[in-house]
Amino acid sequence: MTFCKKKLALLTICAFLISCSQSVDDKKADPLAGADGINAMSSTLIVKSIKIDGKQEVGESPTSRQPTDKFYTMKACLDTTFDRDLSFFNFSLTGKEIGTKTLRSDKDACIFWEEHVEIDFTQANQLVEFKRTISVNGTEISAPLYYGIDPINGDNFIDLTKAENRTTTNRNNKLAINNTIVMDQIRFTPKGYGKEDPRNDNNVIDKPFVANTCFNLKSNGQRMARQMIDAYMINEETGRVLKKENFMLNENGCAELSFSMLHERYTNTRRIPYNFIVKSKNPALKGAYVERRVCLYPWSNSGWVFGHDTISGECPEDSKDQKAKIFLDEINYSFLGHDQDKGFHINKNLDLVIVKSYVVNMFPKIDYGNFVHTIDPTEPIFSGRFRLKVLILAPTDGDIELTSTNYHKFKVISATAKEVEIEAKRLKARIDLPIKFSDVPYVYTRTYAVVKLEPLEETENSLVPGIAAGTFHASSKMFRSVLHTQVDVEDAVAKESSNMVELQGFLDNLFSQVNSESNGKIIDQQLARKTNTSAEQAFMERAKTETELEDFTNISLSSLDKKLSMKLEKQERLALFEDNYSRDTMRKFCDLFFSNETVGSWVFKSYKDINYKKCIEAPETMMDVSAYSHIKALETKNPRVEFSNTIRIHSGAGTGSYHGTSDRVSTSRSIKAGLGVKFDIPVVKIGVNGGIDVGKMWGHDMQTGSSNRADVGTGVDLYAEKLILGFKAYTNKCVTLTGTNRYELELQEHHMPYGYGGGMPHIIERRYDNPKRFRICMDNIVEEQLTESWFYIGEGHQFNTILRDGLSMAENKFVTLIRGEKNFARFTDFVNENAQNIFLKKVKKTVLPDTYMKDTFSNFLLAFDRDHDLVADIAIPGTVEKYDDLGNADDQYYDELPVKDFNPLTSSFGEKNN
Repeated sequence: MTFCKKKLALLTICAFLISCSQSVDDKKADPLAGADGINAMSSTLIVKSIKIDGKQEVGESPTSRQPTDKFYTMKACLDTTFDRDLSFFNFSLTGKEIGTKTLRSDKDACIFWEEHVEIDFTQANQLVEFKRTISVNGTEISAPLYYGIDPINGDNFIDLTKAENRTTTNRNNKLAINNTIVMDQIRFTPKGYGKEDPRNDNNVIDKPFVANTCFNLKSNGQRMARQMIDAYMINEETGRVLKKENFMLNENGCAELSFSMLHERYTNTRRIPYNFIVKSKNPALKGAYVERRVCLYPWSNSGWVFGHDTISGECPEDSKDQKAKIFLDEINYSFLGHDQDKGFHINKNLDLVIVKSYVVNMFPKIDYGNFVHTIDPTEPIFSGRFRLKVLILAPTDGDIELTSTNYHKFKVISATAKEVEIEAKRLKARIDLPIKFSDVPYVYTRTYAVVKLEPLEETENSLVPGIAAGTFHASSKMFRSVLHTQVDVEDAVAKESSNMVELQGFLDNLFSQVNSESNGKIIDQQLARKTNTSAEQAFMERAKTETELEDFTNISLSSLDKKLSMKLEKQERLALFEDNYSRDTMRKFCDLFFSNETVGSWVFKSYKDINYKKCIEAPETMMDVSAYSHIKALETKNPRVEFSNTIRIHSGAGTGSYHGTSDRVSTSRSIKAGLGVKFDIPVVKIGVNGGIDVGKMWGHDMQTGSSNRADVGTGVDLYAEKLILGFKAYTNKCVTLTGTNRYELELQEHHMPYGYGGGMPHIIERRYDNPKRFRICMDNIVEEQLTESWFYIGEGHQFNTILRDGLSMAENKFVTLIRGEKNFARFTDFVNENAQNIFLKKVKKTVLPDTYMKDTFSNFLLAFDRDHDLVADIAIPGTVEKYDDLGNADDQYYDELPVKDFNPLTSSFGEKNN
């Protein structure tokens, strides 16, 4: 029994071992090779799990944070329904994109393969589908794989065998390339000034600035960290492009882009439109770009105003369309003086131009029309080089300001132009204003300075020149002028109807003739001779106007001695041509006027002509001697100042009472007017006589007792500014001898008063004018060092008055100009004579002296003619009349003489006759 049990147990173990051995052999013998095995296995291969086991991201550069490609490592674990072990089996993976790949399972019956996804960020929220088939190598046993990966949104994996694809499956359904990138609001910040010097004379400068913004992808909202971009800004007005290429965004996908724009700073202030474009260089973005319209306002350095992003709204419209222009509001003048080398200019006619030098000081501005960042549309001109032009205008009808309706009543009396430098907002420059001597009365009263400041070169982008006018006081040492007349036109509409256009055109025409090179031409024009008449011709033509005198008898110096009984010494000759002569020299000329024939014996010899005797006794009463130099050519055009001073001339009137006795004898002689004093102004027509005036008064001073005196007086003060200039010239030196008096013996009956009976006739000496004239000239032209005097005569000004406008030419009657010492002596002699007439006439005691002075100075309103000089200098053009007030015989040998046998009881001035 026991044996049987042992045998049964042995058989069971053997059967089990055989069974196990068969199982192992079945595996080794590939039991799937048969058809029955294939069918059995094909229904049992299943995919237990599939997932993304890992990924690799590849960008366009090693530092790029935005991938262009992703490589996913996929893991699928397999099994069968019979729980067959599939470890270390060979499998085939097939798919459209990958063909067939052989894979081998690991010990966990899992296989691995790689899926490649090329990133396309233009496909937002789309799964990339994968359809694969996995099969056992050499068999038809397989299982399908169907899954999707979203490479953009977190690499989301979906097993599509278990879920439905709810995204679009149209691969062509993409975001537009201009709708792929999202750009944040752009902030612009100006960065001062660029390479171009921001001097105000640079019309175009570079304006650096930065644009700050950040970018993200619209497909997934991710920042474009460390992506490469190209940025462009296109000026919509000019088409000019600003570029910033190959710029890498920072870790946050943000950029600070630096640009530099060309800024035409003086065009009308406005917001300049730009198209801001950013292009991605990431291939994954398929050329995506983002653009937006922005506006820049380069006239401001404030980031709040400088840039405007239309993400917040359209660019605001500008309120005023105006080009920037120079604005001048006030100017300060300081009189420097007269340049001793170049301050005075003369011509052959001895017309004088005085160059008055001033320092101008002002703070010019730029008027931009409107600013969006400040109320004041002006700012200083900080630095730059410009051209300053100045016109001096004088009103011819007493106007008190320059306007668009009265500009034709102004006369240009001076102009200048100069390139000036503005530094630290201040313009400081010396200007030289050439002024004709005949225009000096205008300058001394009210004149206007029209000031223009302009760019050196005018272009379409340059500043509009500024023109303004204000009063100009040339007689003041320092003065400030508010430029209250602004010459500009606001806009094109106003231009069509505004009178200001006419004024602007008038001034523009004047300024167009003035530039930095024309200052010398201005002086030349002022000194241009009106005729080609020589000095001697002008002298002779003036002489012919004196119809009461004979024509000159010309005598050469070499032949003079033949006509004189007493010859001139050499020294006398030289001195004579300098108006330096004595009575003895004058006596020698009596032979020219009168006969020196004598009658009677040597004991009782006398002159046949009584005039000759009178001439020998007092030659100064019988002739007038004048010395002249007629200029042929100037050796020096810039004379130098020899002397200058101011002379006070007083004329007064009054009443008084006085008791006393006085006897006196004295003689006096006034200066004869001489040749050429038929002046063109009434002053001389009224007061200067043609003949000699010799007066004699006898008297003796005697006072007894006490006296009472009361005086009331008024006066008019005149001032004469005197300027003596020295210069060299080639001249023809001449002396004129003009007869003054001649006498004839006439028989006159003696008439007694009625009742006294008759009387015997007697011979008297009757005086007549002597019309004879002689002209003695040197034989050759000589080089001569000359001096000439110029005088300005006028009132002492009282600018701060209540009733008078002291600056108005219309209210300054007592003004005249004189050239020549002798002409001035004639004038003062006339004033003295006029003052004497006041006392000699029986006039009302209330009459003031200015009543008589009005007769002396004519109404100058009649002379306000812009085409002619205001006044003449009452001198012969091109001729210097010599005058030696101490060396000639006119004022010599006159003195008080004692009264012989004076008896106060019988004198007409004695006590009996008081």
